[in-house]
Amino acid sequence: MKTSKIGRVASLWKLLAGLMAIALLASACGGVDTSAEQAQLDELQEQLDELTEETQDEPDAVDETTTTSTTTTAAPTTTTTIDPCLAPGPTTVTQSPPEAVSPAGTLTSPTASAVLASGSISVGVTSRDDAVTAFESLLVDEIVARMFGDVTIERVPLGVVDRFERLPDVDFMFRNTTATTSRAEFGLFTRPYMVEGLTIVSRVGESFDLTCFSGTIAVLAGTTTAIEAEEILEALSSESFEIVEAADTGALLTLLDSGAVDLATLFPVSYLENAGGYDVVASGVIEPINGWVFDDVVFRDELDAELARIVADGTWETFYVDTFGEEPFFDIAKMRAAPTPDR
Repeated sequence: MKTSKIGRVASLWKLLAGLMAIALLASACGGVDTSAEQAQLDELQEQLDELTEETQDEPDAVDETTTTSTTTTAAPTTTTTIDPCLAPGPTTVTQSPPEAVSPAGTLTSPTASAVLASGSISVGVTSRDDAVTAFESLLVDEIVARMFGDVTIERVPLGVVDRFERLPDVDFMFRNTTATTSRAEFGLFTRPYMVEGLTIVSRVGESFDLTCFSGTIAVLAGTTTAIEAEEILEALSSESFEIVEAADTGALLTLLDSGAVDLATLFPVSYLENAGGYDVVASGVIEPINGWVFDDVVFRDELDAELARIVADGTWETFYVDTFGEEPFFDIAKMRAAPTPDR
């Protein structure tokens, strides 16, 4: 029963975020009646609050083949806040209890044992040269140093298309990848360590009405933002439009700069790095970024435990400020405590 309710909570969150994004984008275009979307948002929020409370009240299922211990968990609280990233107006948010932080202990997973025996660890990364990649690199170095001490880190570049196919070739992956229900079949994901989102941009001085957009838009091939951009435009525009896929951010911006496409989707951090070069047409879809492990669930939990300690002692925030030059616009501890598609 609990698994099905968690699945329904995750589905409602995804639908809620999509509706919020559509309502926000429609408002940004001007002259669009969003009352129907707002009514749906209010109804979905009520359902989500009820389901979340029911799910958190139920006891976890116990595997009778393993030894379990009893822990005391704080009850969730409900507050009313305003979330400027998604939609205007008050939004009722059910906050999960903080993530439990355990002291470092002996590593027992098969993957950790192999790393300690060989003195090396392989990590799947992106070949992108941007701030998110630099932030991920700091986290990888810190996690490995805390867990294993002085071992050799082999960074293996994984592409957008082949990252899940090659996941068995590395010990874990920190590669700007979001966790979705459909992707759970490829591996095990940690709780979030970062967030990204969707920003639609145009060349400076060129404006577009997304409710009647009939041009071309460049997206990063194989990403969830590409899927979201297409879904949002299909929901908003009454005209036919063309999706053009780019292999990386550089190729995507070349398409936009050259006039080969009218619009492009950028991650917020990528946009900020190019601020002044493009006009924002719309933004607002925020997604968590997760680490990935192929099939060693104990190692996944060991990684998560170390990440929790890095967040709790302030190291995560220090890395964020040093990398991006500003305080985080989201609460990473709350994001890590929220339900995920698989748990």
